[in-house]
Amino acid sequence: MHLADIFRSEHILIDNLEKDKFMQRIQFLTSEGVIAFDSQNETIRLSNTKASSPVLEMFFKMQQVFVDTYLLVLMMLEQICGKHVIIKQKLIVHELHTSIKTLYSDKLLPHLQSCLDELIWTSIIRFEEMEYVKINAYANKQGSKTNFLMSNIESMEKLN
Repeated sequence: MHLADIFRSEHILIDNLEKDKFMQRIQFLTSEGVIAFDSQNETIRLSNTKASSPVLEMFFKMQQVFVDTYLLVLMMLEQICGKHVIIKQKLIVHELHTSIKTLYSDKLLPHLQSCLDELIWTSIIRFEEMEYVKINAYANKQGSKTNFLMSNIESMEKLN
């Protein structure tokens, strides 16, 4: 498994109303020499200028939050793989959230944003898409649904 495989589904959706604003920001950053924009391939890369150094550092810190969260979720999945356990997704998210806050307090993680519930939920969903875990939803009598995580022995082989 490669890091690129985990993040290949992560993207930013831009609707037509936001596209003009987005392109204005791209043009501004291009004019300041921070980025180079290739309109044919629709790719952006950092320029080799002094102005791009703080931007590179910001993006590094942003991706570090994702990597830390995804790795911790992956470690959790490894612990439940092949053990025939079924766990409420909400409980797992809460426990991971609390654990990440503790790791941050103990100065083992550099960014508190790693504990965001949305990141944890998204990473679990991405690992479900990669078939490392299965999410089953069950409705109760009131109509709300509860998601449960389970993992089987085949998932263990993918993780190793």
